[in-house]
Amino acid sequence: MNFDNYSWKDTVHLQSKKFICWNCGNVVASVIGYRALYGSYYKDAIYICPHCKAPHIVDHMNQEIPAALPGNPIKNLPETINRVYEEARSCIAAGAYTATVMILRKILMNLAVEEGAKEGDSFAHYVDYLCENGFVHRRQHEQAKRIQRLGNDANHKIESRTKEDALELLNLVQLILINNYEQADELVKKEPVVVM
Repeated sequence: MNFDNYSWKDTVHLQSKKFICWNCGNVVASVIGYRALYGSYYKDAIYICPHCKAPHIVDHMNQEIPAALPGNPIKNLPETINRVYEEARSCIAAGAYTATVMILRKILMNLAVEEGAKEGDSFAHYVDYLCENGFVHRRQHEQAKRIQRLGNDANHKIESRTKEDALELLNLVQLILINNYEQADELVKKEPVVVM
């Protein structure tokens, strides 16, 4: 969101707080914002990001609301994959861990189809396709199979997924995407080194 034209009125000086801004993604520290009473103590606060002016809430249990997006943006992703990847990051930040696991599964399906697999195949086929065609490093095949199992459970069973499951899978998917898009494209752009 764009908060550039916002003018926060009647702010107070707060104890400095370092945080990752949910809006701009920068690591910042702020001393400007608002205080809220919790009982007879000032516990909750709203800090204003010094970079983008977005409000950042810290409650009496030191929970940051909204949470910063986990993971990192990835360069050079096809739009269809990038849109789903960013949605997965937003789901984790919102605490929707089962939804995250299901979306990360969809990313692997999109990646397989983007790279030549037939649309409409089973998820197991997509994972095999990515592994067999070198899109998933051979040392990550078991982790890719884990996404398959967790995604199947999230889709077909009542049980919920945990934050740890979601972050583990996000880390793997992020690595696969970086290897296949961001790093691959960066290597192609660099000029070869001439050895004399």
